[in-house]
Amino acid sequence: MFKLIPYTQTQLKEIFTYNYDNGSLIWNTRSDRLTAWNDRFAGQIAGCQLHSGYIQIRLNTRNYRAHRIIFKLIHNKEPEQIDHIDGNRSNNKIENLRAATPKINVRNSSKRKDNTSGITGVRYIGPHRFKPYEARWYDDGILKAKSFVTLNEAIEHREREIKKRNYTNRHGK
Repeated sequence: MFKLIPYTQTQLKEIFTYNYDNGSLIWNTRSDRLTAWNDRFAGQIAGCQLHSGYIQIRLNTRNYRAHRIIFKLIHNKEPEQIDHIDGNRSNNKIENLRAATPKINVRNSSKRKDNTSGITGVRYIGPHRFKPYEARWYDDGILKAKSFVTLNEAIEHREREIKKRNYTNRHGK
């Protein structure tokens, strides 16, 4: 569940200036702040990068992801999910952000860190089986799986299945 931004597009434009060249938000001079705040922050890039790679901005005691603020600032919309097309969570250039459903977002995801086979959607299910390799993919929200004798068969099958379902080229890379 995402956190709604309780500011209008107009209010956000009073607080920030969006830099189209590098995708950052710049603090504007604010009349509701002390001179010391303006001296320290006005004209500076807003936010800090989290370990997850996202840029986070603190606004009136609440934290928000920069890409969500930017999307609302530019498009005046707050979609359920916003996809970073290139997979770089700190690249908040507007051309790199798109409204997405969970289905679209996951089809543009990279390989998980806990992947053990080295291939997204292919796993080794054990030597006790005649077909120890399993290819897995989702078809309209339903998990599908098929077992194979060799790892290469499983990889080829999964590649064919995800191509049919319009996964992006960077999915699992």
